[in-house]
This record gives sequence, C-alpha cells and structure tokens, in this order.
Amino acid sequence: ALTAATGYLTRQGLLVTRGHALETLARASHVIFDKTGTLTEGRLSLQQLIPLASVSSADCLALAAALEHHSEHPLAKALSVHRTDIHATQLRTQAGAGVSGEVDGQIYHLGKAAFVQTLHGLPVPDLSTPVGSSVVWLGSAQGWLAALVFADQVREEAKTVVQALQNAGKTVCLLSGDEQATAHYLGKQ
Repeated sequence: ALTAATGYLTRQGLLVTRGHALETLARASHVIFDKTGTLTEGRLSLQQLIPLASVSSADCLALAAALEHHSEHPLAKALSVHRTDIHATQLRTQAGAGVSGEVDGQIYHLGKAAFVQTLHGLPVPDLSTPVGSSVVWLGSAQGWLAALVFADQVREEAKTVVQALQNAGKTVCLLSGDEQATAHYLGKQ
C-alpha cells in the first residue's frame, strides 16, 4: 500500500522520501498550513501606494524597489517590475521586520510599522486598507514616506482541500507572519 501510494503521489508531483511519513500522516489530528505560497498563489501584487509625505509616489516606489532589489522575498518579486536606476547600499535585512538601506546618503527602512518607526519615532499613521491586504511601510529619519498595500490571491483548490480535511475530522490551522486581521480574513475564505 505504501509503494502504491508513493507511486501515485510521485505521479501527482509530490516526492515522498520516507514511507513512514505516510503512515504518520494518516494518524495526524491537526494539519497546519503556511499561508503564502501554500494556501495562496504566493505572488503578491502591489494594489496601492499611499504617499504619506511630500515625496512622490513614483519616488517612493523606486526607493522601495531599490531596497528590495537583491531580496528573494515575495515582496521583492512584486516590486521587481518597478525597478529604476536608483541603487541602495548598506542593505540589511532584519528577519520578520524589514530591510534597511542607504540611498544618496539617506537611510531608509521598508517593512513592518514598528521596524520603520525605529528610524523616527513618530506615531503610525491611521490608514484604512482593504481587509486581507498586507501593508508595508516606507520611512526615513524624517518620518513616514508611504504605505504600500499588497495582496495575494487564494489558491483555487485551497477551500476544497481545507473542507476535505475538516470533513475527515482533522483540525486545520493557519500559520502566517502576516498581521492577525489578514490571516483571519484568509482563514475565513
């Protein structure tokens, strides 16, 4: 049975390297899914850029793209179509928070609000953004420059898979580094 199951899964594009994993999986009571790229397509797209200072939207987008230029993060891929001739140096990634870099002698942060806020200490602007979207903040020592709103599409088969697991008596959980409201919204979908 394990050989037949392993062969079937291989034909479906899933490589099973340890047969005992299938036996263990059958006894699992909980299934935990990562959000990005598992339940969603994993292709973030920029939905909106909200300028928060006198810097133009085009300049904010160029700065954000320059900061993410060498990153493999899904955000970087979404910004890669907006790359310009601006180059950031002294790039540093802080896992789970964002990226910092220097452009023309000015330090910029791009990432979660708390990370960007460490540059200037100003209160986080109150924004109304679409439910289910992710907001990434851009700022400098002078203050907030922009909020970039990204979204990812739920995979077509995600709802069917989750329902099938629940119908089989499994508890399904979602694991995400996104804000709680974003993860909760996807969970409802």
